[in-house]
Amino acid sequence: LRAEALQAENRRQELELEKAHELEVMNTRLQEQARLLVEMDGVKARFFANISHEFRTPLTLILGPVHDALRTGRLLDERHLDVVHRSAQLLLRLINQLLELSRSDAGQMEVRPRHGDIAAFLRRITLSFASRADREAKMLTFSVEPQCISGGFDGDKLDKIVSNLLS
Repeated sequence: LRAEALQAENRRQELELEKAHELEVMNTRLQEQARLLVEMDGVKARFFANISHEFRTPLTLILGPVHDALRTGRLLDERHLDVVHRSAQLLLRLINQLLELSRSDAGQMEVRPRHGDIAAFLRRITLSFASRADREAKMLTFSVEPQCISGGFDGDKLDKIVSNLLS
């Protein structure tokens, strides 16, 4: 009887140790998940701060001339209308990118490859950043061999990727 009681006590202690270990593992997992949630909150906060800044610039460029026109009662001249138009197009592009990001997260993004010269396409995107690089006193070069690379690519997606990298 005594041996059975000792075996039962040993088994109970083993079970308690197993449960304690399981609780330790679960606690470690929960701490890691909590750390990841805090990190994700930081990423989300930075994302919203960045996107807010991206929206603020074109909105300011739109509101300035419109405010002046309303204040003075004068129509906008062609130069100001062009600034307003380009800024509105930028806002639309930003909103479309946000919607596309949302679709991407939902797994609904479509890739639409078309055949073309990838090198020429990338060269054109890169050169569009040349004046910005000059203004910021940065060196920007584009070099590719061979000069023409034919293949299938989604120009819209590739444009966004390369533009985001260059900006």
